Amino acid sequence: MKEKVLSLQNKFNTLVEQAKLGEITFEEVLQNLNIRDFLPNDTVITTLWHIEDLRKKFPENTPDKVLIEVLHDIQGKLEAAAISAGWYVIDEIDVEEYIKSAL
Repeated sequence: MKEKVLSLQNKFNTLVEQAKLGEITFEEVLQNLNIRDFLPNDTVITTLWHIEDLRKKFPENTPDKVLIEVLHDIQGKLEAAAISAGWYVIDEIDVEEYIKSAL
């Protein structure tokens, strides 16, 4: 785990330095980091939503500010839907099959 943390720190520091030098934007610093890399090994995130996921639903010239607002407004509904669907998937796990394959 120590190596993973130090590697992430190195990547982050390198990206920040590139942004300071004007080689990339500060927004690109975050875009070049994968949130899943920051999770403990026993944790998963099944999905993330971005304004690009909404863009096709809106008129072509809709400003990003509007899309961000919509995404924030529906965040609770997205979370509730993911939790509900996730529990369904967990309830449907064939425990015996997994135990057999692990042995």
